[in-house]
Amino acid sequence: IKFHTHTLPINSYQFYPTENFTDSGAITRVTEWKKYPLHDQGNEYETTITFEEPCCYTENNFERYYPVKDLMGQNRKIYEQYKAIENNKVTFIGRCGLYVYIDMHQAVSSSLAIINSYLKDKYE
Repeated sequence: IKFHTHTLPINSYQFYPTENFTDSGAITRVTEWKKYPLHDQGNEYETTITFEEPCCYTENNFERYYPVKDLMGQNRKIYEQYKAIENNKVTFIGRCGLYVYIDMHQAVSSSLAIINSYLKDKYE
């Protein structure tokens, strides 16, 4: 993903913090940062927005934005090392947390199952 960030001399760019585009355009998402809690620095005369544009990793300094299974499994081994660190304050959920590229309904479903299990263990 290429990120295009701009600061504009206006108070507000859009109504919501993030807007996703599902059409065939080049841009898939735009985020207006001051709309998120604790991000507004009090400047009512400007706002910063970031557009997201999907691209091939070869067009983006070979940086892969989502988890990728490599041929030798090196990335998965690194993930397993992090996952093996015992820390009751850390839980891995979602696409990046589980190091898998899954559809959003699967990411939400697995995240809800993990948090439900956590709450059951903690409060029962």
